[in-house]
Amino acid sequence: MRKLQAYDLVIFAYIGILSLVVLLFRPPGAAIYLAFHAAVTCMVLLILHAHQRFGGPLWRFCRHWYPLVVVLSAFRELHYLVPGLNPFENARWDLLLADVDRLLFGNVDALFLRCPRPLIDLFHLCYWFYFVAMVLLGAVLYRQRDPDRLNEYSSILILGLLGSYLLYPLIPAI
Repeated sequence: MRKLQAYDLVIFAYIGILSLVVLLFRPPGAAIYLAFHAAVTCMVLLILHAHQRFGGPLWRFCRHWYPLVVVLSAFRELHYLVPGLNPFENARWDLLLADVDRLLFGNVDALFLRCPRPLIDLFHLCYWFYFVAMVLLGAVLYRQRDPDRLNEYSSILILGLLGSYLLYPLIPAI
């Protein structure tokens, strides 16, 4: 591996930290999680090797877009892993976070309950566009063939997403 990008290192660190958490706390299905982490690591290493050795548009595409697959699968993995680490037997974290929201922002529930339905639909649309916008900006940078800006964008985005994902096992709230 001649040249790793910052987002490659973030992905490897995330997989390593989450594997360590699985090894330490042994949630149900620990072997499956560790096998999944090994498979993802192998996939990334193969993509990096093929891009370096063969080049070309297919491996360039795989090289820059594999983090999307990793982030989506990491998010889905947490859906199963977090309850195994911290069962949601009570809603103490949810109640605590709701209290923090009320302290910082006031009674947000009352504000949204008074909103007309079209405005609530617009809020939902904006929420979902947040995810699409991340991919669209990456696609624009990819089409401009400016690898430095794309790598910087990808690194910041992957660090933010995977860094926040590491908090889910610490603060298990629905």
